[in-house]
Amino acid sequence: MKISLITGTAGDIQGWGNIETTHALEAVLKSSGKQVEIFFATGYEGLCHYLQKRNFDMIWSSLYHITEKEDSIEVPLNEKWVQDYLEIYEIPYIGSSASSLKMMLNKQQTSIALSKKNVPVPAQFYIDSVESVAMLTELEGQFIVKPCYGSNSTGVDETSVVRTPEKLIEKVTSIITKLDQPVVVEEYLPGDEYTVLVLGNHKKRHLYSVVNSLRRDSYQEYPIITSDLKYKHGIEFHKPDKAVQAMAEDVAERTAVALDCRDHVRIDMRMDHQGEIKVIDVNGIPGLSPVLGSRSLAIQELYHPQYSKAENYSRLISQTVDSAMQRYSGDMFGLLQRQTMERRFVK
Repeated sequence: MKISLITGTAGDIQGWGNIETTHALEAVLKSSGKQVEIFFATGYEGLCHYLQKRNFDMIWSSLYHITEKEDSIEVPLNEKWVQDYLEIYEIPYIGSSASSLKMMLNKQQTSIALSKKNVPVPAQFYIDSVESVAMLTELEGQFIVKPCYGSNSTGVDETSVVRTPEKLIEKVTSIITKLDQPVVVEEYLPGDEYTVLVLGNHKKRHLYSVVNSLRRDSYQEYPIITSDLKYKHGIEFHKPDKAVQAMAEDVAERTAVALDCRDHVRIDMRMDHQGEIKVIDVNGIPGLSPVLGSRSLAIQELYHPQYSKAENYSRLISQTVDSAMQRYSGDMFGLLQRQTMERRFVK
């Protein structure tokens, strides 16, 4: 089994992490007996040329799409993404489908899709231009403002929580201007934040929920998880009580089904005033850095304390890859392997 790891300039902001993380994945996969190579994608022409060679059995991509931007997410909605090309070339790959990933990366589309399936989400307003902010003047209540296509908590901090129409308009205008993308204005949920690690597919899906607790000295008024806190290890995790755990994992299961999540995703939620847990984000390519910090790894360690950190990291990677291999098992995977061998022979 040969796995190709695809990354690029945006591999950190979009996907599992920087090039050091990619090498960490490479080492774990090789230790499990797999052949591995790394492809650094700089453009779609080069990607297509690489895919046509078929010198691998499966792809694992840290990229949604190829871009030189390394500090913010841009979403070319009318263009093909990496996973689109993998599907065009009928290449087995790890992770969710192109259509599912596009939905997960777009907070407005995530909210719409989950609402249609009766999965609880906070009330949300979509603003795509500075000219549209006038509609916000009549809103009352407490809101949080987020980039629509944000990843890794980019553009979100305590100032994102606003209480007045004036502050709301100011924050919305700032994000649209600085990040050049639409924003979503969501009702602010004041309760605890939860994360559910989702591994596997369908009946073999495993869910592990945690409460995200911020150290009191890491925020002033609102316990908002930021990218800085993730890298500074300012978040502590513990298991919720049984009732909350059941509630969170039920919501996560329904979310995974509604969005057709595959292999490994991470679902973030918060509790509202009435004690209902609502989905606030779905990460289709979760971070996997064993050094800078990975919530997936932290959750894996919490639920499997009998293993070392290195062993848990290896188990997390193996479960993700095995889940994908199981999806392609049997006749379909055998057919794709034969197609690969035929292409190699012709070449």
